Parts: sequence; C-alpha cells; structure tokens
Amino acid sequence: MACIRDLFDEYQKAIEQSWEGKRIKLGAARRKELKLKGISSFAVESAIESSPEWLEIKQRLIASYQKRFEETKTPLLKAL
Repeated sequence: MACIRDLFDEYQKAIEQSWEGKRIKLGAARRKELKLKGISSFAVESAIESSPEWLEIKQRLIASYQKRFEETKTPLLKAL
C-alpha cells in the first residue's frame, strides 16, 4: 500500500515532468497563435499555465491521483 506522502511526491513529479514535456510545445503554439493576431515580440511570454491544453493535462493527472489517494486513504481510515 502506497504511503500518502509517496503518492503526493509521485504526483508532484508527474506534474513537473508533464510541464517540462509540454511547456515548450504549448509555448510555441501559443506564440504562433498570438502572432496570427498581430502580437509578437521577444518580450511576449504566453501564459501557458492557463491554456486549455495545459489545464486539461493537469486535470487528467489530478483525477488519476485523486482516485489513487482515495484508494490509499480508505484502508488507513478503517485501520484507525
């Protein structure tokens, strides 16, 4: 049975890995989208943290780990 702390650490790592894997790709897509709207500069930083694509990825991870957390929590509560 996974410890809750281990599960949380695993979740944090999954979020970080997903972020690193998608950050560049989503940033480039967002800059391209802004450029089509006439917004372009080296100083333009797109807010990909609030992009629908990233929010969807993050939500899937949250749902997956929420289920695992509940599965871990229930036996612990019964043991009390």
